[in-house]
Amino acid sequence: MTPARVAPPGDAGFTLVEMLVALALFAAIGLAGFTVLDTVVRVRGGTEGRLERLGEIDRALALLTLDLTEAGALVLEDGALRMARGGGGTIAWSASDGALLRGIEGGDGAPLVQRVLDEVDAVRWRLLDRGGAWHDAWPPEPAPDGEPLPALRGAEAVLELSSGGEVPRLVELVPQSPPEPAT
Repeated sequence: MTPARVAPPGDAGFTLVEMLVALALFAAIGLAGFTVLDTVVRVRGGTEGRLERLGEIDRALALLTLDLTEAGALVLEDGALRMARGGGGTIAWSASDGALLRGIEGGDGAPLVQRVLDEVDAVRWRLLDRGGAWHDAWPPEPAPDGEPLPALRGAEAVLELSSGGEVPRLVELVPQSPPEPAT
C-alpha cells in the first residue's frame, strides 16, 4: 500500500467553509456600498430640486430689486405695486393665478405680462418713507395742511409661497422727489 500523500504546508488550498465565509463577507460589503450609493443619489436629487427652486426665487427677487432701484414714482394699491419707468410706461408687480406677475406697459398701451415665479399665493407690499413710517398704500392721503408727501426710503415685498413659506425682500430705494399731493 502506498502511504497517503500529504500536501506540503505552502500548497494548502481553501476549504469550502472558508470560501463560503469569504463570499458572504464580500456580499455584505457590496450591499452596504450599494446602499450608501443609493442614499447619496437620492439626497443629491432632492437637493438639486430645492436648489433649483431657490435659484428661481432668487432670480425673481433680483429682477424685482432691479426694477425698484430704477423706478420713478411708485403707486401701491389693490395689492399691486406700480412704478414709472425712465423711458416711459410703467411696470406693475402683483400675484395672481398662483404666480408672481410682472406687467410692463409701454407707450403703445399693449401690456406684456410675465410669469416671473410660479407657486406664489400672494405678495404683501409695504413702503417706508424717509420719516420711518410704513405704508400699505401709496401715495397716502395728503396731509390736511397741504404738506408735501415725504420721499420713500425703502420697499418691502413678502412672497407667500404655495409650499407654506414666506420670502421677504427689503430694497433701499434711490432718493426721489415725492409725488405732488392730490388736489
